[in-house]
Amino acid sequence: MATTTDINLKMEELRKQFGDIFRLKFGSETLVIVCKTEWILEGLVKKGDELKGRPYWMYVPKRLNRKKENFFPFLRFVLWNSPLKQIIKNNNKIRSYVKEKIREHKETYNGDYIRDFVDVYLLTLEKEPNNESLSEANIFQAIMDLFMAGTDTTSTILNWAFVHMAKYPDIQDKCRAEIEEITDLNRPVTMKDKRHLTYVAATLLEVQRVAPVAPLTVPHAAMVDTTLGGYDIPKNTIVQFMLMAAHYDPNYWDKPEEFRPERWIGENNELKKNEAYMPFSLGPRICAGVSLANIETFMGFSNILQRFRLESPDETPMTMKGKQSGITYVPVNDNVRAIPL
Repeated sequence: MATTTDINLKMEELRKQFGDIFRLKFGSETLVIVCKTEWILEGLVKKGDELKGRPYWMYVPKRLNRKKENFFPFLRFVLWNSPLKQIIKNNNKIRSYVKEKIREHKETYNGDYIRDFVDVYLLTLEKEPNNESLSEANIFQAIMDLFMAGTDTTSTILNWAFVHMAKYPDIQDKCRAEIEEITDLNRPVTMKDKRHLTYVAATLLEVQRVAPVAPLTVPHAAMVDTTLGGYDIPKNTIVQFMLMAAHYDPNYWDKPEEFRPERWIGENNELKKNEAYMPFSLGPRICAGVSLANIETFMGFSNILQRFRLESPDETPMTMKGKQSGITYVPVNDNVRAIPL
C-alpha cells in the first residue's frame, strides 16, 4: 500500500474499494471507518453514548513493545518520519503543559478568588465532591479540547476562508458590502452584528462544508457491543467517521462540488440547517470548543474583510488543494495577499 501524508485521501481511496463502511485489522487492533451519512449520524448521535470512548492514540507508552503502526492503525497510511511524528511530539508537550497548570492551580486555589476555568472546576468539585463527571481526567480532556479549538482549529478555518475569498472575489465583495452596510466601515465588527450579517455567516458555513477542519474524526471507541448500519461493532472497536463524505453527499446537498453560500440562506434571509453538516462532529464527542471556534472565526474573518482585500499574490489561480496529515485538514500550495483598503 502506498504511503501518503493525506489520511483523508487514503480513506477515500479505501471507501471506493471497500464501500461505505469497512474494517481494517492491524494485529490485535480493529479500526472501522464509516462513510455513509446515515450511518455517521447513527454512530455520532443515535448511538453516540455507545461509541463515545476515547482511545488515547496520540501517546505511545514506554512499555509498548509492538510496532507503533500496530497500536495506531492510521499510521499505516503515513510515514512515521513524516510531519505526524512532530505532531505527536507537540501534542505530548501540550499535554504536559496542561497537566502542570492543573497541578499549579490546585496548589494555589482560593475559592474566594476565581481566576479562570480551572478554578471554576475546583470550586464546583468542592460543592459536588461525589460527581463522577468532575474527574481530573475529564477536566484535563476538556482543557485539551478548548486548547486545540482555540488555536489550530480556528487558524485552519480562517486559512480556508481566506483562500476561498481569493478564489471567489465576487463572494468576497458581497461579504464586504454586507459588513459595510452594518458598520459603515467606521467601527470593528462585533458578535452583536452576526445576526445582521447573514451572507457572511453563510459564507463561513460553506467554507467549513467544502473544507471541514477535520474530515476524519478523532478515534472513537465502542463502550459496549453494538451495531452500526446493521454491522456488528464489538466492544473496544475503534471507529472513525468520514465527515467529508457527509459534506459532499448529493442526497443532502444540491451540487455539493460547488462553493455556494446562498445554499444556506432561506427565503426570509434566515440561515438554514442541514443534518449532514458536522464540521466539529456531533453527539457526545462533539468538539468542546465549537462555540469558541465559531466566535473567533466570525470575528477574525469579518474584521479582516472589513480592512483588507484578499487575492492571489501573483494572479495565478488558487489550487484549493488540502491535506490531512494529522488532525486538521489544511490548505496547501496557495498563498493569499492582503491589500489594505
